[in-house]
Amino acid sequence: MAILEIPVRSDIPAYQFQVTLDGVVFTLKFRFNSRLDRWIMDVKDVDGNSLADGIPLLYGLPILDRFVREDFPLGSFVIVDETGEERNPTRDSFGDEFKLLYQEAI
Repeated sequence: MAILEIPVRSDIPAYQFQVTLDGVVFTLKFRFNSRLDRWIMDVKDVDGNSLADGIPLLYGLPILDRFVREDFPLGSFVIVDETGEERNPTRDSFGDEFKLLYQEAI
């Protein structure tokens, strides 16, 4: 099982890209929600069909574990706080002090 670093960024408040996870292509969409003061992720299939929307990216909480779908990524996402302060990614620190990792299931 490999651990992949998902290439997130904080220089723009919303973006999306395709990534291959466990051999399947998904579209990941990220946006910063100013009202909630947190980053949000949507997961779509390769055709752009929504699999899950509005997933908060919070330190220390399983990101996709509450979703049980056979068309979902099989592995798991986790936020890593490289400062060691165990806090959530901020508008300007996502991709720098905070990494989004994916641990493959296969």
